[in-house]
Amino acid sequence: MVSLDERSRRRTAILTTTLLWCALGCGDDGAADRDGGGGGGTDGGVTRDAAGDSGSSGDAGSGVTPTDFGHTWGGPERDGMLAVAVDPVGNVYAVGSTRSFGAGEGDVVVLKYDAAGELLWARTWGGDGADFGGALAVAPDGGVYVAGSTSSFSESVELLVLAYDATGALEWAKTWDTSASAGASARAIAVGADGSLYVAGSAYFGSNDPECEPTCMNALVAKLDATGALVWSRTAVARSGSRANSMAIGPDGRIHLAGLAYNSSSLNSYAYWVFDDSGTLLHDVFDAPASCDGKDAFVAVDAEGAAYLAVHAEATATGNTEIFVRKVDSAAEGVWSNSWVGSESYEIDAPTGIAVGPDGRVYVAGTTESFGAGYKDILLVAFDAAGAGLGAKTWGGPEDEEAAAVTVRPDGRVLVVGRSIGLGGPWQDAPDLFRSWTPELESDPGTGSTDDPMLTARTPEGTEGTPAATMDEPAGDFDAILLQHELSF
Repeated sequence: MVSLDERSRRRTAILTTTLLWCALGCGDDGAADRDGGGGGGTDGGVTRDAAGDSGSSGDAGSGVTPTDFGHTWGGPERDGMLAVAVDPVGNVYAVGSTRSFGAGEGDVVVLKYDAAGELLWARTWGGDGADFGGALAVAPDGGVYVAGSTSSFSESVELLVLAYDATGALEWAKTWDTSASAGASARAIAVGADGSLYVAGSAYFGSNDPECEPTCMNALVAKLDATGALVWSRTAVARSGSRANSMAIGPDGRIHLAGLAYNSSSLNSYAYWVFDDSGTLLHDVFDAPASCDGKDAFVAVDAEGAAYLAVHAEATATGNTEIFVRKVDSAAEGVWSNSWVGSESYEIDAPTGIAVGPDGRVYVAGTTESFGAGYKDILLVAFDAAGAGLGAKTWGGPEDEEAAAVTVRPDGRVLVVGRSIGLGGPWQDAPDLFRSWTPELESDPGTGSTDDPMLTARTPEGTEGTPAATMDEPAGDFDAILLQHELSF
């Protein structure tokens, strides 16, 4: 029986590792000897398994159809993926951080796979500090944009954006800094219809708020042109600080952000903001299910412009955590709500991403301690377009697996990325612990205000690499993982 103190410690650990592992240097162990990034060639120097099979139609687990695959990628240290995207011809891109390869304590890593799951190329980028890629977006012309943070080129953490072409050639790199030592970081990036870039995350600035002096972290959103020049930037002001974890651009050009609003005098809330293309704040909502402490939120938008929020909420009385999903309309009013609840108190079941399929199904990826083959397993929960729970599945082995992001192909197949110890799988059914309800929400009304932050732009000279990684067999402490499955619920 795990003690209450141990479960509390594990709760803190999973929240940190699931959402922030790369921002913290992909672990707390010392950096190992690095591969300088050479010797890989344009294919990224992939090391195959003992059979020499590329695994393009195989799976890291078993019992799947030829259209499904699962791949790991890594080296001797900690590696993981934090975002995934699909280009117009079906190629898959994943981005995260690696401690096994690169120039410093942790480097950005970008992987490109073809539609069948064959790795086409791998790239690293960084300096002598900690650098991570937290988000990516693919433009209609095939351009690939990565957002994250770097501590390699300044005394503070800087927001980072990298631009690649479809062959993996770096086109430009830009950073932005604030006057505060904690700096800024990005966790989301999107491409607008006109080719503009939108970046979201958090930034620290000087504050007169007694609840977060001398500096306060607030959600940040910025618009860039296609060359990386800053067009405008805004911070969304919350009482005790806030951060944005996720962003989606609607068909009307509206910018949807989701994250966390801190409240030092009460429970935290999930945060949801909507901006127009000029940076004007249209809506800000700080809510949480009654008697629940809001942890984080993620957002997706469908073809009609409706938004879907996946929220990690913890009941303060019992310690139970749940994945709370809410659909909101263009006025930020609720349309439906549902939850998937884990089995035990003080076990963590946390969302880390949300996506909407072409048929209107909603998929939430996350990590579960309640079910699965190991201590932590990848979790996928599905809802239909009306909000009814369709089912839940886990993927993992005897060790730890964590999901970080999810997307859906046009044909409905689901892609999940994260990190894994060993080779897990296959997908298994989890209990249908749904409760469709009209929640009593404890609202902390939005301030309706924004600031225009002063950001200092730089052009960093990072080191590029083509790492020689191991695929489809255990390589290190944690390996990056990409799963594609056509799941039936």
